[in-house]
Amino acid sequence: MKRTFLCIFFAFSFAMALAGYSDGYITDGEYEGSITWQSYDPPLIVDGGGAVRISVRDSGCLEVHSTSTPLGVGIGGVYDIVLYDASQLFFWAVLLN
Repeated sequence: MKRTFLCIFFAFSFAMALAGYSDGYITDGEYEGSITWQSYDPPLIVDGGGAVRISVRDSGCLEVHSTSTPLGVGIGGVYDIVLYDASQLFFWAVLLN
């Protein structure tokens, strides 16, 4: 039983180490599942990528510059953004004529 638990623990730890957002950026071509971000410095920056759900907790900061194609047309965009505690969201909108 202990060996099974250790194997599962290391498998999940290894998957988190390979997560594309661990550097604080979700860029073009990156699409993540459920993300929890708790850092203000550095903030999590979405610039061309997407995620199913981004939860920002504690004093975390999320900056959304741009996203990929919205859900429905193809996989992309940010489906849910959830802010808790003293977290912050900065959203840049580009208006086209």
